[in-house]
Amino acid sequence: YFNCLPGQGVFCRMDKLALLTQRVTKGEKLVRQLEEEKRPAAERDPWIREVVAMAPGRLGIEIVGAPPGIVEISSVELGSWGDDFDLEPGDHVLAVNGEDVESMSAARFQKAIASRPLRLTIDPISEAGSPCTQVVAEVGTWKLGVLFSGMPPGMIQVSETPAAGTWASKVGLQKGDTVLKACGENLESMSAERFKKLITARPFSLYIKPAKVATKEDEDFGREVVAEAGTWKLGAMLDGMPPGYVQVKNTVAGSWAEKVGLLAGDTVLKVKGEDLQTMSAERFKKLLTARPLALYVESAPAEDSEPKDAPKDREVVAGEEVQGLGLQVNEKKPGVIAVTKVLGGSWADNADLQPGDQIVKINNEEATMDNVGEYLMQRPLSF
Repeated sequence: YFNCLPGQGVFCRMDKLALLTQRVTKGEKLVRQLEEEKRPAAERDPWIREVVAMAPGRLGIEIVGAPPGIVEISSVELGSWGDDFDLEPGDHVLAVNGEDVESMSAARFQKAIASRPLRLTIDPISEAGSPCTQVVAEVGTWKLGVLFSGMPPGMIQVSETPAAGTWASKVGLQKGDTVLKACGENLESMSAERFKKLITARPFSLYIKPAKVATKEDEDFGREVVAEAGTWKLGAMLDGMPPGYVQVKNTVAGSWAEKVGLLAGDTVLKVKGEDLQTMSAERFKKLLTARPLALYVESAPAEDSEPKDAPKDREVVAGEEVQGLGLQVNEKKPGVIAVTKVLGGSWADNADLQPGDQIVKINNEEATMDNVGEYLMQRPLSF
């Protein structure tokens, strides 16, 4: 149970759980977590979730549509309650305080949305991506022909493209598909032993979230990897923080990062669709704790391969009239100084410098992290 007044803490208890006192926002999240844990595992939808607003005040979300039609979140104010609970534009509101939106009048919806405490049931369309599907292996199907990235508890992925002619291929399973349920049971709370037993049963059903379909942009620039709900640690070390793109330094053996194929030198370009070039470090830290978490990654070039169009060295010069360069640099690996950020409209932007460009020499001297700061202040400057 919980009891809350504006400005006070939220007190929660469930069974023998010790009495916890938190600030309002932390307490709201705890209430949501405890209420979810009390529901039977099989009844928990892997995407639909509930968020609770306890304190009076603005929610920081804009809503379009009204009952009995579709009610959709159109925008979320940064730093607001909605942002704290990871609501996103495109999310659908399914119920308010346990009452289905489809059965509400527009007037009742407006009154309910202004009440506190307020409980919203959300279908995160923007995160779920492709619609989920169910595939069934009927009696008589001996082998599934599918390999998984791991075992429950926690969601697992199809690790290899199924061979032609197998059951998995016939029902359309693809590498990267995420298994959410087996025989109606949620994998988040399932043991490995239970999964092994179910997979031998017939009929056997899997509830699947299809992998994102690759686009021409993906082929040219990168790919998306997703840490689903139930993934606690990513197992990837990064070499810096936004603003600016960051690279993977290394990955932990057996971790999520290794399973999805992240490698040292891969560059993270986007998190949940937001570009790291303009993202703050605080926003980045917050998004990394969200689940599902989508990272858009550009793979590092193979060490034994040469780019088709290898860039040529060139020299750029900043004269005495240049006040600020409008760039940031960092040591990407020992002995390699690279541009990590370029401000729009700056001298660096006009000189067509790009993140990832390597600085080999500064004023005809070999560039190192020991001298780069001093040299970048000099005018004229050439590198």
